[in-house]
Amino acid sequence: MNPYYLLMPRENFGVADTAPDAPGFQRSLAHKLRTSGRIDDEQDVRWFYQGDVPPPDWVWGLWMIPLLSDRFRAVIDAHLTPTDDLQWLPMTLRTKGGDEARRWVPHFPGERDILDPEWTQWGPSGLPIRWFLSAPKIEGISVTERPNVAGHLIVNGDVMRALRRAKLTGYRALRARVADQ
Repeated sequence: MNPYYLLMPRENFGVADTAPDAPGFQRSLAHKLRTSGRIDDEQDVRWFYQGDVPPPDWVWGLWMIPLLSDRFRAVIDAHLTPTDDLQWLPMTLRTKGGDEARRWVPHFPGERDILDPEWTQWGPSGLPIRWFLSAPKIEGISVTERPNVAGHLIVNGDVMRALRRAKLTGYRALRARVADQ
C-alpha cells in the first residue's frame, strides 16, 4: 500500500495576516474550511506577509489557514484522482516590499470518513485524540485532510515524492499512521 503523510507548516514558517479592511474574514473562512459543502461566496482577500525573506511555498495564515503557492497547487493538481474532492480558493499574498503573488487555500467540501474506528483513540467529546487512517477508506485518495480539522494536509506517497522533487518550502511531513500496516 502507498504510504500517507501528514503535511504541516515548518517550525519557523512564514505567517500572514489579512488587511484591516477585512475584519472577521479569517474566522469566517476558518469556520467554512472546517465544514462540508462548497464555498460559493469566495472572495480574493489580500494577506500580508511580514517576513524578511521571500515567502515559502506554504505560508501559514492566521487561524491555521494554509496559503499555498502556484507551484504547490500544480504538484497536487497533477496527482488528483476522481476520488479526490478539492476546491481551491484564490487569495493574494503581499510582501513587505509590495510584491503580490497568487496563493491558494485548499478546501475539501465533501464528507470524508477516513479514520479507522477501532484503532483511533477517541476523546470524551467524540473527536479523535490519536488517529489512524483506515487503509480501505483512503484507497485511491491522493490528498485530503482529517475530518473537522482544516489546515493540515494528508497526501499519499506519490504526492509526497513529487513535492520533494519540486523542492517546495515551508512545510514538513510526518508519516501518517495507517491501521493494519
